Amino acid sequence: MPSFIRRLLRSRLFGSSVFMGSIFMASELTQQVMKRKTLDVKQIARMGIYGFVFNGPWNFCWFKVLDTFVGGDRLKKSTAFCKVLLDISISGPVTVSGFYTGLGLLEGKRHDDILTEVKQKFTRTYLTGVAYWIPVQTVNFLLVLPQHRVLFVGTAVFIWSNFLCYMKQKKIP
Repeated sequence: MPSFIRRLLRSRLFGSSVFMGSIFMASELTQQVMKRKTLDVKQIARMGIYGFVFNGPWNFCWFKVLDTFVGGDRLKKSTAFCKVLLDISISGPVTVSGFYTGLGLLEGKRHDDILTEVKQKFTRTYLTGVAYWIPVQTVNFLLVLPQHRVLFVGTAVFIWSNFLCYMKQKKIP
């Protein structure tokens, strides 16, 4: 096996991407099974691609940026508060709009249809995310070691991405 492939397979970025892709696929599968729908394998694959291409790399890089620029003692409450505030105000809007935009592109939707879906679902999704992610990220930034953050968040993402899958399927007049 070529050395660049071995390095890629061992990289934490690649591992984060695979992990997040798997989480999003599992969430879509969970939603479909709970609704007793015929499995839509293409939608499950689209969710996996989204998690692998966008969410995994985003989380990996985002936490590195936060740790680099906010730094500080992991157990210090002011550091954790600052990171939570930045996460909610910067990462939240990026990931919510990225979710609807990315899935819309993978579904082959037109630009106008993607923007309409973002406009219809963004606020509810974002505000639900704020209520969910503030306590999750507070625990994350206070208690979880930096090298374990993507894994910790990935576990929380399973619950969150089930909500996203639900919202993606929900028809809003």
